[in-house]
Amino acid sequence: MFEKMKTVMGMGSPVPAGATVTPSEAYRRQAQGTLLIDVRHAPERAQLGAPAGAAWIDWTGDTAAFLAATKSLTGGDTSKSIALICKSGIRSGHAQAALQGAGYGDVVNVVGGFDAGPENWRASGLPEERV
Repeated sequence: MFEKMKTVMGMGSPVPAGATVTPSEAYRRQAQGTLLIDVRHAPERAQLGAPAGAAWIDWTGDTAAFLAATKSLTGGDTSKSIALICKSGIRSGHAQAALQGAGYGDVVNVVGGFDAGPENWRASGLPEERV
């Protein structure tokens, strides 16, 4: 297992590939400058809202388009701390792998997503906004 674990640098300590954080930790990181990216589809965001202050890039599976949009948000700074969120963590996990494969070093996936699983953004009472 450890042979397959890739360690990248970020936030002053190594972040393993596939690293996750709780919604509360993602919110804390966002307050400290981490870029929170919501990768859900537009209808999901319109119906349920979104994490307050989150950027939005729809994860469609088009890795090149996702990387280009992320580069636009980060100015190409692959050391930028990024947290990814979707409904449950699956799409954001794919997006995380794409970013890490492109050299982004500090990328985490928000476990539980926006509204799935026992511990999620909404259930944690974290700020939301209508989009």
